[in-house]
Amino acid sequence: MNLPFDISLFLFPDTPPTKTISKKNSKKDLDVLIFKLLLYCNNYNYSMSHGRFAINIHILTILSHMGKGELEGLEWVPSEFIASSIDINPVLVRKEISHLRKAGLVQSKEGKNGGSALAKPAYEIFLSDVYKSVYEKPVLGNYKAHPNSKCPIAVQINEHLDELYKSAEDAILEKLGCTTLQQFSDKFS
Repeated sequence: MNLPFDISLFLFPDTPPTKTISKKNSKKDLDVLIFKLLLYCNNYNYSMSHGRFAINIHILTILSHMGKGELEGLEWVPSEFIASSIDINPVLVRKEISHLRKAGLVQSKEGKNGGSALAKPAYEIFLSDVYKSVYEKPVLGNYKAHPNSKCPIAVQINEHLDELYKSAEDAILEKLGCTTLQQFSDKFS
């Protein structure tokens, strides 16, 4: 299999190309490259899903500053403006705004003079609201092991992990529930 590019560019973008896939590569080389590619993709998806909270907070913080500085006189903030601040594609911003709109945190207007705005005052939005809109499932997940039923640890591991995950999730929500978007936004001048 010949590919028109060096796969190492995807695996290690900051290092010079080292391997290309060709008929000369051994099956082991190919398996290692595929494994690294899968690992890279998994890490990318992991970082994207965990980066969503920061992106959503960034979006909401910009929207809370409407009427100030560069946003003076604007009723609606265009996704291109937000994307340039976050340094991501406007399509990703619009996707996150869609989630925020479904959560009742943002309103949007389409068209030439369209954009987004907060759906309610920043002092009524808690960071825990944002967290809940981003993570529908607990961050630590709810992995259910099917361990050896003869091991005394294995038969109890799921129960104790569930307790640990729930207490961690509750602590996150409690901490974020003490801070409004306004309080967070006021840190920026």
